[in-house]
Amino acid sequence: MIRRPPRSTLFPYTTLFRSVLQYNKRDLPNVAPVEYLEFLLNNRDVQVPSFGATAHKCEGVFETLNMITRMLLHKYVSQGTPQYA
Repeated sequence: MIRRPPRSTLFPYTTLFRSVLQYNKRDLPNVAPVEYLEFLLNNRDVQVPSFGATAHKCEGVFETLNMITRMLLHKYVSQGTPQYA
C-alpha cells in the first residue's frame, strides 16, 4: 500500500498561491510515471494544472508557461481595478 504524506507537508502555501506542477526530465530512463506523481503531488480536492516536460526537446515547457500566464491574466482581469507597478 502506498502511503501519502500529509497534505500540509506537500504544499503548505496552496491556499495563498496558485500552483502549476511541471514534471521535468521526462526523457530520462527509469523516471516515475506521471500517474504516480499525480497521485503523490496532485491528489487533493482541488487539483492544479500539471504538465510533463523535457526542456531540451521543448516539450511541455511552453504549455506550462502558457498556463501560468493565463492564470495571472485571469487573476488581474477578474480583480476589476487596474493595478500599476
